[in-house]
Amino acid sequence: MVRLTKVMSLSATSFSLESVIVNGDVTWDGLFDAMPSLNELSFTATSFGSPGLPSQFPKSITSVTITNCDIPSSIPSDMFPVPLLGSTFKLDLSRNALSGSIPSDLFSTFDWSVFTSFSVDLSNNQFEGSIPTTLLQGSMSSLTSMRFIATNNQFSDSLNNLFTTTQFSNGVLTSFVVDVSHNSFSGSIPGY
Repeated sequence: MVRLTKVMSLSATSFSLESVIVNGDVTWDGLFDAMPSLNELSFTATSFGSPGLPSQFPKSITSVTITNCDIPSSIPSDMFPVPLLGSTFKLDLSRNALSGSIPSDLFSTFDWSVFTSFSVDLSNNQFEGSIPTTLLQGSMSSLTSMRFIATNNQFSDSLNNLFTTTQFSNGVLTSFVVDVSHNSFSGSIPGY
């Protein structure tokens, strides 16, 4: 049994649990308060009580992996309430039981001009509706690597406007991966 609510203070910048059963509910706020310098958070194949996703991550976070945990929740729109620190960002929420739609303002506080690497994996969940055109908007002038994976969900609508508000202005983008296969999209695939 792991009691995350009993953590008082850690100077850790990384916290990881793999294949662990957590008895009782996780108190995300208590975990984040105990680790104010947290950069990386990883839970893989970990069974929680029923906490859902955290309503907010600390501004020091640059990598979040909560995968294969069967979390039955939706994504809170204010999950990233303040501009994040760092030039790389990874969000992997794959293989859970997440549902609902993706909030259009999920990354609205991001200063895209500082990111060199950006990766989001929302695959193998139960998301539905459309992927918001405002999800990734702004000037990504420093971005060299971008990865957006949302396979095996229930997204519908059209792909025509996806990434139309995104500006890759300096030509340094060397890797651009978008995989939205195994959904219910209609219409043509936009060209780049």
